[in-house]
Amino acid sequence: HQIRRITEMLDGCRRVFIYGVGSSGFAAREIQFRFMRLGLDVEAITDPHMVKVSSVLIDDNSLVIGISLSGQTQEVTDGILAAKKNKAKVVLVTSNEELQIRDYCDEILHVADMKNLDFGNKISPQFPILVIFDILYAYYMENDSYKKVQKHKETLSALRMK
Repeated sequence: HQIRRITEMLDGCRRVFIYGVGSSGFAAREIQFRFMRLGLDVEAITDPHMVKVSSVLIDDNSLVIGISLSGQTQEVTDGILAAKKNKAKVVLVTSNEELQIRDYCDEILHVADMKNLDFGNKISPQFPILVIFDILYAYYMENDSYKKVQKHKETLSALRMK
């Protein structure tokens, strides 16, 4: 049910901003590329300075997705607070159950947690983030799939053009 609610947010917004720093930033860029190919106006913002700058562009037609396994990455939490102040919808992807910014999020997507996952010394910290977004992507494709498949074909054609 939660994934369905988030896909409805994606369908109902004009623009999506994805905030992530470090490994979460790498995942944000992959997510941007995948959803952009379906015609969604999405931007991954991985630079702390640009998180602040982008907050000026956010409004009630925006969706902000923050990615922070710890739930405490200052740049991401600052971006979430600014987004909520501007009446945007907010989704946080985290493995932290005890969040101080819980009240500023419309949805919190919890991902798998492993001690020291953020250090990347056992498995990539991007892995649980990308898995949950693969699921989200599949649900997103279900709604108005003809239009999204057509846009996907158009973007693939654009990539093949010489």
